Amino acid sequence: MKTLHSLLSFLTVLGLIGSELSAAELAGVSIIPHTVESSMRYRRPHDPDLGARVQLFVKGPATAARFTDRTPADLLAANEWAWQDLGMAVPAHAGALTVWTFNGRSARWGVDHSFNLEAKGLAKTRVSIARSELYLATRLPSIRAVLKRRRQRALAVEASHPSEREALALIKS
Repeated sequence: MKTLHSLLSFLTVLGLIGSELSAAELAGVSIIPHTVESSMRYRRPHDPDLGARVQLFVKGPATAARFTDRTPADLLAANEWAWQDLGMAVPAHAGALTVWTFNGRSARWGVDHSFNLEAKGLAKTRVSIARSELYLATRLPSIRAVLKRRRQRALAVEASHPSEREALALIKS
């Protein structure tokens, strides 16, 4: 009996069977609030009820279940969410990170609101939809830089023939 207890303890430490050690946790939240830009043209009048895109970073094994006592399917059917990817979320191994994303359509799922998150493997958590203070972004090249590179490549290709090199040299001068 003592050997069985030792084996179960060992498997628990390794995370091969359930325990508090392998419980999931909400590691972070990313919020991108919806906005209406005055410089943009829209096909139809915009809805003043603005939501947000919410990403939940879950560390450890958990499966999405309910958001303030409602399933993602319920929220989609009620037009409170535009889309979600929770159906594709695969429970992560202990310590691994997975991202659950949904796009709120109504103000109920916008900035300055919150919701209860309940999921198997995750302690019930109150999540605040707050405007992020920092955003990650990549620096994209300007249109001018892209066009300049394309022009340089085109000139290099065109100048591959000796007679074309002479013509291009005259054009450039």
